[in-house]
Amino acid sequence: MSRTATKTDTSGGQVHPIVICLPPIEFEGKTIKAKSGFYKCPFSCGDSRFPARKWKSESGFRKHLTECPQRPEGVKAREEREAIQCAETDKKRDAAFAELTHKIGDIIFFVWEVVTKPTHEQRGNRLVHVRYEAEKRFDARQAVIESINYDGAVYFNYGIRIGQLCGTIEEARTLAQSRQKSYDDHVEFSSRCR
Repeated sequence: MSRTATKTDTSGGQVHPIVICLPPIEFEGKTIKAKSGFYKCPFSCGDSRFPARKWKSESGFRKHLTECPQRPEGVKAREEREAIQCAETDKKRDAAFAELTHKIGDIIFFVWEVVTKPTHEQRGNRLVHVRYEAEKRFDARQAVIESINYDGAVYFNYGIRIGQLCGTIEEARTLAQSRQKSYDDHVEFSSRCR
C-alpha cells in the first residue's frame, strides 16, 4: 500500500526513504486498494497483450474509474444502447420489407457492373498499380429472387440493390449501353487529361 522512493538531503548528503501511502478507494460498491504504491483497474480494461496500466495518483485513478469502459454501469449502458439500436434497425427493416413490392420467386432485370481488369494486380506478395482506370463492362441481366436481405437498405440475392432494377430486359440493355458509353467517355477524357 505504500511506495518508497529516495531523497537526497542537500545538507548532509544522506539518503532518506520517502513513503507514499495511497488510500483505498470505494467505487460502485468495490474497495480498491493500492498495491506497491500503484492503483490498477479492477475491471480489467485495456489490451490483454500489454501490461496493465498503473496510476500513481488518487485523482488520476478516480478520473479513470469514472471513464472506464469496462465498469459495470458503463457495460450496462452500452448494452442498453446496443439493444435500442437493434430495435431501431428492426423497425427500419420491417418498414422496408412492408413497402417492398417484390417477392421471392419473382424475376428481376438489372444492370450489373463487372470489373474485367482492376487498377492493381497481385505480383508476388505485393499489389502493383498497372493502370489508371479499371476496365469495366456493364451487363443487362435477369435473375430470380432467391433471398431478400437488409443491411441498411434492401438487397436481393447476392447484392442487387433496388436502385439497379429495371422494368424489362430491354430497359436494362439500353441502360447498360448508356452506362458503358459514359464510362468509356470518362476513361478517354481522363487519359487525355494525363
